[in-house]
Amino acid sequence: MAEAHLESELTTAAVLATYGRIHKLPVDHGARILSPEIRRVLLERFAQQGTPSEKISEIEGLIAAAQQHIGSDAAKPLSAVAYDKSRRQFVSRLVRAGSAGVRLWPPTSQTVRAQLGGQQWNTAMRSLGIPISTRGKAPGPTRFSREEYVQSVTDFIADSQSDQSFRAYGEWVAHQNALGAHRPSGPALRKFFGSWSAAKEAQATERQE
Repeated sequence: MAEAHLESELTTAAVLATYGRIHKLPVDHGARILSPEIRRVLLERFAQQGTPSEKISEIEGLIAAAQQHIGSDAAKPLSAVAYDKSRRQFVSRLVRAGSAGVRLWPPTSQTVRAQLGGQQWNTAMRSLGIPISTRGKAPGPTRFSREEYVQSVTDFIADSQSDQSFRAYGEWVAHQNALGAHRPSGPALRKFFGSWSAAKEAQATERQE
């Protein structure tokens, strides 16, 4: 996995885990949703910064809970201020937080902006399907045409090898936004078509026409 994509995935995991922690979502300690490579690298970061390895089960449980929650009507925004506050609390308990050469996880909100949102927090949140606060408006287009929705699903299916799930689409959008592309989020697609299955069916139908 390329370094840039690896860091993007680690940052995505950090945001989702923090979202779950801030909103006090129920943790499924049996969840196993990180890819083997991301899990391995995250455990290496844990070892370097002094985070107990068993913390990984809580992190995965929080990510799983966040992914499910942000696709529901109950989803709430996540501000950069709240993210950084939660991060500081997490990092303050690390015995090696100040050690030279230690790359701390979770990263700062500045890193989140840079890797997932083209330096914009709201763009980063949109890429993950997290609602945007009404107190601020992300730059750029906020609405997509039907053609753009369908094209996004078409491109995702073309890029995916086997996993064409709603969760996989969200990860693909995060990667696309990290590369500078602006794609509709999973929740936006689901709202437009009624369901993720309907979005894929629309793409398949219109592609045949």
